[in-house]
Amino acid sequence: MKIFRDLLIGLLVPVAVLTGAAAEPLPLLSPAQKAYLAMPREQRKTFFGDEAKRKALAVNWHPQVVTIPVPAAGVFVLTEAGKEAEKSKTLTFNALSVTVPVYVLAEVKGGKLALGNLKIAAAYQWKCSGKQGVFTTEDLAPRLLKVDGVPNVRDLGGRMTSFGVRVKQGRIYRTARLNSDARATAPDGNAQTKDPSAAHQLEVLNALLRRFRAEREGKAPDANLPELPFAMDGKWVVFRSERKLTESDLMQLEKIKAIPQSLFGSKPETVSADRKYTFRFPAPKPGHTAIFFREFNSEKAGLMQIGFGADWYARIYCNGEQLFSTMARGNNTKRIGCSNYTVNLPVRKGKNLLVVPVGSGEKGWSLSLGPAKRHLSRAEVAKALYGKQKYEQRLVAVASGSFAAGECSFTPESLRYFTEDLGIRSDLDLRTDTECAGMTGSPAGAKVRWVHISSAAYRKMDSDFGKKAFAECFRLFLDGKNYPVAFHCSAGQDRTGSLAFILNGLLGVPEELLFQDWEATIFWNGNPDFGWRLIASLAETLGQYPGKNINEKIESYVLACGFTKEDVAKFRKEMLEIRK
Repeated sequence: MKIFRDLLIGLLVPVAVLTGAAAEPLPLLSPAQKAYLAMPREQRKTFFGDEAKRKALAVNWHPQVVTIPVPAAGVFVLTEAGKEAEKSKTLTFNALSVTVPVYVLAEVKGGKLALGNLKIAAAYQWKCSGKQGVFTTEDLAPRLLKVDGVPNVRDLGGRMTSFGVRVKQGRIYRTARLNSDARATAPDGNAQTKDPSAAHQLEVLNALLRRFRAEREGKAPDANLPELPFAMDGKWVVFRSERKLTESDLMQLEKIKAIPQSLFGSKPETVSADRKYTFRFPAPKPGHTAIFFREFNSEKAGLMQIGFGADWYARIYCNGEQLFSTMARGNNTKRIGCSNYTVNLPVRKGKNLLVVPVGSGEKGWSLSLGPAKRHLSRAEVAKALYGKQKYEQRLVAVASGSFAAGECSFTPESLRYFTEDLGIRSDLDLRTDTECAGMTGSPAGAKVRWVHISSAAYRKMDSDFGKKAFAECFRLFLDGKNYPVAFHCSAGQDRTGSLAFILNGLLGVPEELLFQDWEATIFWNGNPDFGWRLIASLAETLGQYPGKNINEKIESYVLACGFTKEDVAKFRKEMLEIRK
């Protein structure tokens, strides 16, 4: 009951009020957030799986502010103890002049000065109209930051390490995306859709245009081409490969005309879907592929709409032709099911063969393929296949992959704060090429270097792709000229969380605090699809490396990515406070 009481208090108490000298450290996290972090790990895991509790916790994301009563006129000066020479800024509120460290947000309302984005475990002193005071902030990570328009922002630093020193604050920030993901556009630049599934659907229809026109060349358009009902039961044949498949391997699937007796060294298995048309297997080795086969008969030719989803990268071949792919962007949703995408299959009269290779994701091999929730009407399909030149031109333009960069997430003031007050020099973008399509630089402007490195997450950090991506990212952190750095993916939770886990682990942050940093995303995101199994898979993957604890194992992982102990020492020198 006490935990629920603290959670409720956390929604009602947004500030710490300072009326004089503060003997106790002032909290920057809400009582609800502190109550969560105080739970044992197993209790946090249970909380993590409770959607109602998570949504309640995610109501108040921004850090608490410290408030100080101030006069209507005069001069107020705040400094961080021992860092009086640090950069500051002066703000004017009518007749009151306020000078604060450059990273601090300050606002005056109702005779009180609200101070936000303070550092954790820091001592501050202030002077105002002959009065003075001191206060310290609580030594409890994470250090959350308010940057309007950009959610899930927090400092990577602030935690004590096993080396007995603290990770520096103000050097590396982890955030959500700085602009929205790319959107499909028509040739004139007007947005057609912000829904990736719609863009995929247009791509599929474009393939159907080519296919059916070739088959019916010289014949009159058939507006009554039948739409066939879903006619596949839940039984499939699957081959689970024991090795990683290359693009050359996958190209061979186009030539297969019947279910083989063996494939890439694997034997066939017969599997049945559950009532939601979904298959799930235990987690395989990262990057390996399961290949699903389904033969079915049709009494006539036509279009069969299917619903589709897979974990995480997949393709659909029908009768030897690739009609659909999520290889560029992944499944694009965590909740895998038949409602993720609608695909139109060109079905022949007689026997048909469906082949679906699925690259393993964080849930193992998972495939959903069943009846579709219709995206396009019969008339729209007929138009796309046989008629109306203007409709066809729009279809081809969008399906060709014409994208425009997403809209900037910042407000004018938060952009100024990000670039000038926080002084961000490097924007490390971990998103895919498709998510970043149309971008030529950082949404934060020309002064910020945009570094685009498409990254992996969780188990896939140990794949060839994941190690290569990590190595490219880590080189950025070895050069002091790149700091301060902000790194992010789309939501700032999976790819960002995996990289943050490794970086802080390499700096000697204890295991429990590594978990808590990843978990802190639920202070903002109440979606239950962001599940505990994900971080457990990363810890298990890194745990396979030699070492007495998670920090040593992470160091072994970094060395296996091609770095030296000297590189590790250089990174620690950049990011750890000097031992006093």
